[in-house]
Order: sequence, then structure tokens, then C-alpha cells
Amino acid sequence: MLHWHQVWKHIHKLTNREVEKGAIIELFNDIENRTDNIIHQSIIEFNSLNTNRIKQGLPEKTRIDRECIQRAIKSINNDIFTSLSERAGGTISKKGEKYVEQTPETKDLGVEII
Repeated sequence: MLHWHQVWKHIHKLTNREVEKGAIIELFNDIENRTDNIIHQSIIEFNSLNTNRIKQGLPEKTRIDRECIQRAIKSINNDIFTSLSERAGGTISKKGEKYVEQTPETKDLGVEII
């Protein structure tokens, strides 16, 4: 892990501002929480990969590898960021609401297409 002083120097170098030690500790707390979430999700991905490998007749993985971590990060980030179709004005669906198609013709009018 990084030492707080190294991070303090790096932030100071990037921002040219004074940085409190408490700010560094807050940053470390967030990084630790994110790391814990990634580790827990990587176990889920590891089990999923092994299930698929068994179905394919391949030997099971014995270690959490790079692929497990990459899939865990991707899975967590998919929950945070919306898909491109929603950001680009495609079909948006929410629980309890009707599907709304936002095409260039109806985008400004707020017309619902059922």
C-alpha cells in the first residue's frame, strides 16, 4: 500500500495547493471501501467463471486472477454508469413508468409512444 506522505506529495504536486492529512485519510478510506467491494465481487466472478468452466469440461481455476478482478470492476462500474443507449436518447425504462422513446422528432415534445 501507499504511504500517506507519498499521496500527499502527489496531490500537492498536481494541484499546487496545501493538503490536510485528514483529506488523505479520507481518500484512503474510500479506496479501502472500493477495494473491499472489488474483492467481494471478484469472488462472485470467480465462482461464475468456475461454473462455466465446469460446464465446458475445463479444469477449475484455483486462484483469483486478473480476469476475475477485471470482471468485478466492470460489474461494479456497470451499476454506476448508465448504458450508452440511455445516454444517447434511446429507450428509457424505469419501474412503474411506461417506456418512453426519445427520437429526434419527439425528444423536445415529451410525447409518449406506447
